[in-house]
Amino acid sequence: MANRFCLNPVSYHGYGAIENIVPELLSHHLKKVLVVTDKSLVKFGVVANVTKLLDAAKFDYVVFDDVKPNPTIKNIQDGVVAYKEAKAEGIVAIGGGSAMDTAKGIGIIVTNPKFADVRSLEGAAPTEEPCVFTIAVPTTAGTAAEVTINYVVTDEEKHRYRPIGLNRTQNAHILQIRSDVPEDRAAIMWLCIGGPTFTPFIPFFANMNDTDPSFNNTSMDYNMNDAWWYYKSFAAIVESHYPQFVQLDTTYLTELNRYFRGRVEEIIKDSEGKSGDELTEFLTKENQKTVAHTRKETEKLWGQMMIDSINMSKLTFNMDENL
Repeated sequence: MANRFCLNPVSYHGYGAIENIVPELLSHHLKKVLVVTDKSLVKFGVVANVTKLLDAAKFDYVVFDDVKPNPTIKNIQDGVVAYKEAKAEGIVAIGGGSAMDTAKGIGIIVTNPKFADVRSLEGAAPTEEPCVFTIAVPTTAGTAAEVTINYVVTDEEKHRYRPIGLNRTQNAHILQIRSDVPEDRAAIMWLCIGGPTFTPFIPFFANMNDTDPSFNNTSMDYNMNDAWWYYKSFAAIVESHYPQFVQLDTTYLTELNRYFRGRVEEIIKDSEGKSGDELTEFLTKENQKTVAHTRKETEKLWGQMMIDSINMSKLTFNMDENL
């Protein structure tokens, strides 16, 4: 069973997740995509797992399999040419970090052609348009390249790597597979939205049948009930008053990390003797309790920061004791 996370962007995790590719493409009214991958994944049939779904749906696509390890500037530029020649309307990236990074580069240059040299994207680029719609299908785990906005490009002329970041969405996740517990409770997805520097990685046991409402439906308009908007707003407050709030935030993260470690062990212990649907239901409810506790602790700090912010206002003054 695949679980759907709406973190702006949307993530699917679990068995059969790739079966959501075609419905997602159709929901965005796309008619043709560029499949970005490498020749090895084509050779060993990994890409076919996805393209056969496109074929079955009679969805048009072109495969660009020229991705190189540590993609180069030319690699991305060639991909842009392939995208335009195919008259594609979106991207499906299949592979590890290199495929993901190449796809991100292609997608942002297509909509922001003034950055076609790629080098001008280095750092936090002032792009004006969002990347083309992209679905990332990771074949590796560890870097979270499929959900982050950053990517690394090799500049062969200057023999250096160019880290590139886009000022759009920002989230990260870590998939932990434990070897010391039964398989039906071994997978834990640690999700962080708002930026790992200021907001916590929250553990979700993957064997669940639903996600907390704040995580499974993100509005495109500002809505504090949505986890994405909630934690992005929280991070914005800390970042904008970094000298004043960084220590408060560090303590908050330290305490939550301590809680999460204990919480995971507590859930595993309490799940003993449960299996099948009973276990899934139990883990689902425990995940939501973890979300609720995290939000409660976050609101405590949020309240403290708002009070401190009011006291830092330049409009604040002390009443003269003689008045």
